[in-house]
Amino acid sequence: MDEHTTSSRLNSRLSGFLEGAMSNQQLEEQRARRQAEAVAIALGMAVEDLEAQEWSMEADVGNDDMIYGYIVTLEDGRKAHITLPDE
Repeated sequence: MDEHTTSSRLNSRLSGFLEGAMSNQQLEEQRARRQAEAVAIALGMAVEDLEAQEWSMEADVGNDDMIYGYIVTLEDGRKAHITLPDE
C-alpha cells in the first residue's frame, strides 16, 4: 500500500468519525431541547422563557434510592418539584 492510499484511507475514516461526532452533538441538542420542553410544560411556562434563563435539574432520590421526581432550580433561586407519574 503506498503512502497516498494510506493517507486517503485515514482521511476517509477521520471524516466518518467527525460526521459521527457531529451527529452525537445534534442528538445531544435534541435531547436537551426535549428536556427543556418537558420541564417548561411541567412548570406551566413557555419553553422560550425557560431557555432564556439559567436552570438546573436534579433527581429527587428517596432513602430507598428510588427517584420520586426532579427538583428544578431557576436562575432567580426559585425551586420547583416535578413529580413522576404513577406507573
